[in-house]
Amino acid sequence: EKGTLNLSSNPPSNVVLDGRPLGITPRAGIKVKPGKHHVVFIHPKLGRKSARANVKPGATSNVSVRFR
Repeated sequence: EKGTLNLSSNPPSNVVLDGRPLGITPRAGIKVKPGKHHVVFIHPKLGRKSARANVKPGATSNVSVRFR
């Protein structure tokens, strides 16, 4: 069973999940395979931030970053 990812950043940024561009945050309800996932948030002026998500089957994980 797949899990769900919700991705957000402040301010909004481009997000790349496991090497796949998903567009601008926030992105909610992304269905993913269980296990570890790599998330990169890219802001044109503030740089990039990486995060990891460990998604359990049938569960929802939230990944949120704040650029300063």
